[in-house]
Amino acid sequence: PLPSDVASEMNNMLNSLTGTKESIKGAKMWFMQRSPFAPALAEALRDRVFSLDDSERQLHIIYLANDILFDRYV
Repeated sequence: PLPSDVASEMNNMLNSLTGTKESIKGAKMWFMQRSPFAPALAEALRDRVFSLDDSERQLHIIYLANDILFDRYV
């Protein structure tokens, strides 16, 4: 599980996430700086996507996940 401070930061970051390139890039950098927590962060992102009723906000998280994976493996 995520430490409570990391979980709180992640919730704040995801609450302010938009579909803009700047927002996605900033969120990606936040995740990359916390790579030691990657498995727990991935689970938290998955849970967040499934808990949202707003398809646009879900899509923003999918964009973020795509950006993280693209950056990591290219």
